[in-house]
Amino acid sequence: TVGTAVVSGNATPKVGAGDTYTVAVSGNNVSDLTYKWTVADATAQISNKNGASTGITFEGAGNASVQCVVSSASAPSVNDQLDVVVSKQTIGAITVGGPANVAFADLNTGKNFTSSNGNKVLVGTTAYQWTVSPTTGAVINSPTEQNTQVVFTQPGTYTFSCKWTNQDADPTTKTGTKATTVAAS
Repeated sequence: TVGTAVVSGNATPKVGAGDTYTVAVSGNNVSDLTYKWTVADATAQISNKNGASTGITFEGAGNASVQCVVSSASAPSVNDQLDVVVSKQTIGAITVGGPANVAFADLNTGKNFTSSNGNKVLVGTTAYQWTVSPTTGAVINSPTEQNTQVVFTQPGTYTFSCKWTNQDADPTTKTGTKATTVAAS
């Protein structure tokens, strides 16, 4: 007999975050066990479809079932499933990096500005939008890239914002800001 199979793992996974699922088999008296993992009602990547444990990464939110069939050439198969509720990923807090102060002598010289979400890997397409206030005196070279370069043309204090948008996240947008002061002389 193959015995009894019990699937365990994260019942509330996040989109894009890989989780480990394991099947425990008890009461078996055969040595040729094989495993087959599937996911019902969702699109997911299964890293090891034929092992006693596997990594599963879900590509969308919703209800799904993680299933494992345990078989033997000499006994009937058994299976178990774990019902899961997959929720959307979070973008995370956006941190904007760049100089806090720029010398007057550095006018018309490009300064690097970066945006980061703490290195969280996001599924789907993430769009970026840089803005500056006031809108005159600073030119954003690549306003739709994650990182950009800014050229200051006038002294003053500027507030930079970088908004991240990802339709596979909840909420779908997050914004980080940074103030920079350019010396008057």
